[in-house]
Amino acid sequence: MLKFHWHKKILSTPLQLTAGIFVIWAGALVAITLVYPKPAIIMDENLEKFRELTASDPLFYDPAMDAGFLQESVAEMKHQDDLILYVDRMFRPNGDPKYRDVFPEEWRLWPDEFLATLPYIHVATKKFLDAPSREGALILLDWHEKSAASYKKAIDLHIQAMENIFRANPKVPKTKIIFLGSGTTPEIVYNDFRLIQKNALKLAEEIAQRKQCLYYGRCLTENRDPIPVNTGIGSLSEHIPFEPLPNEILGIKPEDKVFGPYWAETPCFGRENNLPIKHPFYIKKMPFTYKNFWLKAKLTNQKYYRDYSVMPDQLEAKFGLQHGIKVWPHFETNDYLCTDLRYLTDLYNQFLIKNGVVKNEKLATLPYLIQNTLAFGWFTIYYPTAIKNTQSPFYLLTARSSYSLYFGTFSPAIWRVSETPQFLLRQTFDTKSGYITYSDLLKKLNYEKILDLNKLPPLFKEIYTGAKK
Repeated sequence: MLKFHWHKKILSTPLQLTAGIFVIWAGALVAITLVYPKPAIIMDENLEKFRELTASDPLFYDPAMDAGFLQESVAEMKHQDDLILYVDRMFRPNGDPKYRDVFPEEWRLWPDEFLATLPYIHVATKKFLDAPSREGALILLDWHEKSAASYKKAIDLHIQAMENIFRANPKVPKTKIIFLGSGTTPEIVYNDFRLIQKNALKLAEEIAQRKQCLYYGRCLTENRDPIPVNTGIGSLSEHIPFEPLPNEILGIKPEDKVFGPYWAETPCFGRENNLPIKHPFYIKKMPFTYKNFWLKAKLTNQKYYRDYSVMPDQLEAKFGLQHGIKVWPHFETNDYLCTDLRYLTDLYNQFLIKNGVVKNEKLATLPYLIQNTLAFGWFTIYYPTAIKNTQSPFYLLTARSSYSLYFGTFSPAIWRVSETPQFLLRQTFDTKSGYITYSDLLKKLNYEKILDLNKLPPLFKEIYTGAKK
């Protein structure tokens, strides 16, 4: 049994992050001085135009961001990504031969290198806006270029991987991947990747324009409003009334810190008249070392369960059935149960605004999104270890990459093209096989038996880690 050591480390407090960046700034200044062709003098007028542009249309920046929390969260994400890749490379030779070499050498599940630049951009942007200077402007542009380059590299590698999969198996592109009332195909995901690649080129173009603004006063985007993100969600979507299940069914204890309801439009749980549905959600504070909490969203009116009786051959089901467990409560807002996760940014943003965070570019939700991803990403490490095989590569790229979040499709501070990724098939599907709703489960079990499901011990650690309850 492989043993993995989860390394949780506080990288820095916000003060230490600020102090640390001066070292990086010093290095960046030397690089800029030696490499960048720039005018001998940056005019005060141009510097002011660049400052106004940075303030009115920020790039990779959200004034409400907790940069220290983001830095720590990205470091944890990188560590988990390392383990996922380690396990995948260990067991991929045991899998389907045609998929053995589909991932490029530098491919990663998440764009951690890009995300790691954002805390530094936050500090550089804030410092420049607080005290504009020529050096600060050059440092900020340098970070913009680093961030855009790592963004493009990450999506280019996703595209290469998907193209390798398509060449290995031409039937894959049209394969339907079903979630909890929604579905997608690798072809849709690939087309979304190409649109993200287009956005990467747009980011590079935007940065080049900002350099022209600073150096020569050619501010083509002067006085332009930030580009809105077209969510593709219309005002005619069905609004679900707040009719919550009992707290005891939802697993909410009296001592839990639960907030809401908050409403968010999403097609993840089906559509009405081909439009997304606006659902009510609760937000639950979960314990965390740095900020003492992370956030978990959950539907108020519905709950989902795993039904092992319809999937008895799967490892998890076999283990559950051996222990007399036929049904298991399951979070419906885990990343891998939808490819359009922008509704989570809406929910977290509502919570943050309600709790004192000023109106923002939604990037402030990133550390909370990352913590939600990591909380359930362990399966991608331990499941292959348990079965001595790997998961399908197109499953990792579609359902596990959370690309709707980590390439910034939800924020105008990153998303600069007018088109919106499709993410999902525009139709409603029956709930994914192996899952059952509370409403349907109530037809099979009485209330008391369903309630008892919340008392089940965490047996499934035994499957993947060998840990005893």
